[in-house]
Amino acid sequence: MRSITADGDTTCDTTNFLEFEAFAASYDFDIIGITETWLDATIDNEKITLENYLPPIRRDRTRHGGGICAYIAERFPAKRRPDIEPDDIEALCIECHVGRQKTLLCFVYKAPHFDTIQFLSGIEEILLKSSEYSDVVFMGDYNCKHSHFCCADPTTAEGRLLKAYYDSKDFTQFVHEPTRFQNNRSSCLDLFFFNNPTTIRDVTVYPQINNCDHCPASLRLSADTYTSKAYKRMVWNFQTGDFDRLRNILSSTRWDSVFSKRDINAMTSEFMDIFEKVCEACVPHYEATIRPKSKPYITTEIKHLIRIRDRLHKTYKLNNTVTSRYNYTQIRNQVVSKIRQSLKCFEEKQLQILQSNQNSNPKCYWQALKTKYKIKRKSVIPPLVHGNAIVSDPTLKAELFNEFVVKQSILDERSTSLPTNYPTTHSNMHQFVISEYETYKILNNLDPSKATGPDGIGNRKKLP
Repeated sequence: MRSITADGDTTCDTTNFLEFEAFAASYDFDIIGITETWLDATIDNEKITLENYLPPIRRDRTRHGGGICAYIAERFPAKRRPDIEPDDIEALCIECHVGRQKTLLCFVYKAPHFDTIQFLSGIEEILLKSSEYSDVVFMGDYNCKHSHFCCADPTTAEGRLLKAYYDSKDFTQFVHEPTRFQNNRSSCLDLFFFNNPTTIRDVTVYPQINNCDHCPASLRLSADTYTSKAYKRMVWNFQTGDFDRLRNILSSTRWDSVFSKRDINAMTSEFMDIFEKVCEACVPHYEATIRPKSKPYITTEIKHLIRIRDRLHKTYKLNNTVTSRYNYTQIRNQVVSKIRQSLKCFEEKQLQILQSNQNSNPKCYWQALKTKYKIKRKSVIPPLVHGNAIVSDPTLKAELFNEFVVKQSILDERSTSLPTNYPTTHSNMHQFVISEYETYKILNNLDPSKATGPDGIGNRKKLP
């Protein structure tokens, strides 16, 4: 399970939210929490919706400060627990299910001048109501400093109270590097408190998002859920393919040795090997890495700049000098500028498709229309409850559905008997002939834009 917390005016500011949306798409977080959102009822959920996540869970204050919201991935089994949330502090409580394990994840925000004793009283109320959970995590902006959290920070009275309270509850703090940078000063204000340190895999602090002064920080637990992984796919450039050569090679190939095999599996395997080798020799191709959640306007150049930005951010955190800060802010601003330009070009291209393909290519037209207005059909089946466990892996969910369908066709035959008179059929099948023209006619009606079948042969390969 991977959860992340971010701070600052990330959601209500259009520019910040644009980069935040690109940031969220680059990683596969299960839950995202944002503190100090500055949201109120005048901002609709449609304006701050993230792709592949459920509508945001919000606890707003005003447009002038405060507020918390959370995003839960569509595939991830979790729900809000408003009955646990206290009224006098800003907190969002999310119940997470991973297999048979239940974890309570609490996003909290303490304003700089909010009374620390009152804030800790709210935390105590949460703990009293969460006795059913063995694992409890508190994440958020505490605005408290302690040298134990980050050795470069001075210990304040609020930080001393905070550490003493969580120590008494056997909670451990896991963020030990600066998370807020402002005017060449850094401090560790975004903290993670957890009562089960053995399940933590890693804690990561990311670069700042646009002009926010806080850095997002993520927590990864050992209880894994399914995530959409990147995969390799062969991309063929059919427009520059040498199809005359392909036809000649296929025509001169001795197929007798292939089709004379009595084993249909061996015959199919050998045919596929020959056909693929001929296609590789005649059609330019390359192997591409497909990342399902990557935004279409995040180009290779932008990804390269993001990697440079991340390296400069690490240098800035280590050195905290004027030069390292200048280098980091320059490349950060360049990343933001490139994302804006790329998004503008992408939207202009979608608009051109809408204007030019309305009658010629309905498929491209509707795809561009859905992209522009963010119309998305949910392709993720929600987590399933199987016995006492919650299943989120797609393969396991498919197996459960298959087992259910099979059970519907199983009949109880213990008290039945076969009929005495039933029709008979001929055991032999007369020879039938399929002509080349009939085969070509069927292949010619295939849609080249459709996905490949189990054999991996695209329709464009079938129609050279």
